[in-house]
Amino acid sequence: MNTDVFLGATDEEMLSLLGLYALPLMVEPDKGLIDARRGVFTQVESDALGMEFRQAELLNIGKRFLQRWAMELAKAICGNDTLYKEVRERGLTQLGARSSG
Repeated sequence: MNTDVFLGATDEEMLSLLGLYALPLMVEPDKGLIDARRGVFTQVESDALGMEFRQAELLNIGKRFLQRWAMELAKAICGNDTLYKEVRERGLTQLGARSSG
C-alpha cells in the first residue's frame, strides 16, 4: 500500500474513505442495497481529473462511525473504574491541573 497517497488527502476525503470501509458495520445489508439502487452512494462530481473524492453519504457514515467508536471507547474506559481513575489522573497532570508528585 502506498501510504504517501494519504498525505495530501483532505478531511472530507478521509471521512468518505472511512465511511466506505465502515459501511458494512454501520448500515444493514438490505438498507445498503436499497440505498445503492437509489444512487445514494454515487459521487456527483467527476473525479476523472483528480478532483477530491467526497461522497456525502459515505462522509456521514464515516463521521457516525467515529462518533460510535468514541462512545464505545468512553464506555470501555469509564466502565473500568481503575483504568478511568488512571486516565483521569494522567489527564489532569498533563493539563497542569494537578502536580505529578
